[in-house]
Amino acid sequence: MEEIDYSNIPLENLAQGLQSTRRRERQDCAHELVVRCSQNPEAAVPYIRPLQKSLGCSEAQTRWEALNALALLAPYDVKSMSKTFRDAETCLFDDESAAVRLAACRFLVAYGSQSEKNSDKSWGVLDEFIQCYHGDPEYRDILKMMLTFAQGHISRKTRAAMEKRFEFDAHNSNGYINKFSVEIIQTLKQDA
Repeated sequence: MEEIDYSNIPLENLAQGLQSTRRRERQDCAHELVVRCSQNPEAAVPYIRPLQKSLGCSEAQTRWEALNALALLAPYDVKSMSKTFRDAETCLFDDESAAVRLAACRFLVAYGSQSEKNSDKSWGVLDEFIQCYHGDPEYRDILKMMLTFAQGHISRKTRAAMEKRFEFDAHNSNGYINKFSVEIIQTLKQDA
């Protein structure tokens, strides 16, 4: 079977490919959309809706690729991203795929970092997520994303809640958990 070079396919066709009946085509189109979103996010903004629709796909890779693309597009059309919130929240607690969970976290951080109102909305589910996956293998990546979130345009309420959440680990843990918790708290205090 001949390999398809997705880098030459127009964005519109990639977006249509997200609804293909073939799993591999959905995954490859979603992956190429992430690449294109990282290179030229403004050009991909018109394809937010197909990316959102693909979050209902059964396979994990299409969902995590779509969430990663949407995270890259969040700063360019945050209003449209509110429609992604519920699906991202569901993906955040996906029992079968750590990659889906991390992509959902990345999206919620990107969405929540855009405004104080969005930060309050995102923090509610991110806080629960942190508690559920504290110490899991992907927890280092989660902490890196929380540091990014702390640097965003977040509310005082979210800052205070984040500081409270990471305070225990900043004083009582060691290793990377301590390091990131301390750095998150320092960032929250600097940007307040």
